[in-house]
Amino acid sequence: MRRFPIAIAAFLASLSIIPDHARASAASPFAGCVALTFDDGPDPTLTPQVLAVLEQAHVPATFFVLGQRVRIAPEIVRREAADGDEIGNHTFDHRLLLSLVQAQVLDEIALTDKAVIAATGLRPTLIRPPYGMWSQNVETALRQHGLMRPVALWDVDSFDWLDDDTNTTLARAGSVASGSVVLMHDIHASTVAALPKIVARLSASHLRLTTVSGLAGCLSDQSKSDAEAQRMTSESVPMSHNPSSRSLLGAMFEWMRNRGPS
Repeated sequence: MRRFPIAIAAFLASLSIIPDHARASAASPFAGCVALTFDDGPDPTLTPQVLAVLEQAHVPATFFVLGQRVRIAPEIVRREAADGDEIGNHTFDHRLLLSLVQAQVLDEIALTDKAVIAATGLRPTLIRPPYGMWSQNVETALRQHGLMRPVALWDVDSFDWLDDDTNTTLARAGSVASGSVVLMHDIHASTVAALPKIVARLSASHLRLTTVSGLAGCLSDQSKSDAEAQRMTSESVPMSHNPSSRSLLGAMFEWMRNRGPS
């Protein structure tokens, strides 16, 4: 599937998820958290290879699936769910939502939900619109029909869809900061080839790999660890009363979970 480069520096509107890139204290047991995400699957050949790498490393990821592909390979999505990976809705056939009439937008999301539920018994927890393009009209339509949920974009694009080169994907996805949401695709052999080294590099940097929805809790754990480290090393230094971006991220996730469909 052809992809187009899009410059996205932050998540869109009030549903955006803005990762924090502050460095953790050296005294922390880990240096932060990163969410690896994979779009456009499942691929009958390559996605199982991605899952094998994640399973061997005992780390989860978030898969933003296409409904038409789920229909063809439901057993792969069942495996993702069984592994504890997060499943997100990436529409039925990757059409630009902004170019569709309301009925088509609803079908793109609803048909994908139906396919995932048939495969796993669970509704996708997140939506990632194709090309990262979103609008208030799309949100309103989905909300009116009970199909709205948190929208998750990314802040690090591996550009595996553009370069399709293992070393380039490794360089971009293997050197990211705490709080990053990394975009990759489980439909490129070059990405599969890069993934073991990406996981190894991030783990060696003491970055905990988690799902998109798990990122807030992971960063919250890090904040608690940092606060304890600071308390132990400098009891006389008062903690700032200003909320960190990590705590704001946690608040955003909690708000979105509570908001849910309406």
